Amino acid sequence: MKKGRLIIILVLALSLIFTVGRAKTTVTPVMKNVESTAKHFVGLLSKGQFDEANKMLAKIMVESLKEQNLTLEEIWSDVIAQTGKFREIKETKVTEEMGYNASMLLVTSRRSPLT
Repeated sequence: MKKGRLIIILVLALSLIFTVGRAKTTVTPVMKNVESTAKHFVGLLSKGQFDEANKMLAKIMVESLKEQNLTLEEIWSDVIAQTGKFREIKETKVTEEMGYNASMLLVTSRRSPLT
C-alpha cells in the first residue's frame, strides 16, 4: 500500500470520527474537542487499541474500510512499516474539510514526520 493512500485513509478516519463538527455557534469548544479527540484516536492506534479506536469512527468510515477489506490495524501497521515507530504528535491544526471540522496532526516517527 502506498504512503499517500495510507495518509489519505488516516486523514479521512480522523475527519470522520464525529459528525457534530458543524456547529458554528460553539466554534472554539468544538475545535478543541476535535483536536483532543484526534489526539486520543492516534494515541489508541499507537497503543494497539484498535477496537477502541474503531468505535470512534463514523459509520460511513467503518463501511468504507469494510468495502476495501481494510482494518485500522492493517493501516497503522503499514504506516509504521514505512515510517518507523510512532514517537509523538508535534502539532495539530483544525480545519474544515467537506463540511466537517477535521484535525490534521503532524506526528513524528522513527524515520520521518508524517502529516
